[in-house]
Amino acid sequence: MDSMLQDLRFSTRVLLRSPGFTLVAAVTLALGIGANASIFSLVNGLMFRSPAGIHEPDRLVQIARSYESAPRWDNFSWPAMELIRDESRMLSGVAGYSGRSFVIGRGTETRKVPG
Repeated sequence: MDSMLQDLRFSTRVLLRSPGFTLVAAVTLALGIGANASIFSLVNGLMFRSPAGIHEPDRLVQIARSYESAPRWDNFSWPAMELIRDESRMLSGVAGYSGRSFVIGRGTETRKVPG
């Protein structure tokens, strides 16, 4: 315990002799701790917690269709989604989504955005 107190006194004396270095070290530590906390909060919210409204994420399934002639995943039509929702006895609910690209803007100032 004595050596730890001696080390603490020595480091305090050294830091008080060079206030510029002390300020830079304190700001660097503050930025590092703040960035670490921010990144952890983001990763925790996006990857480790279930999305809002999803109470049992381990029970989610994705249904898609594929063809032997063109091996790729394809979307269902809206009537097919309604039929799956109405006729399925194993699923408690059905939701659908589809990704598209849109062009927004006017004249020569247009850009393509996902939606």
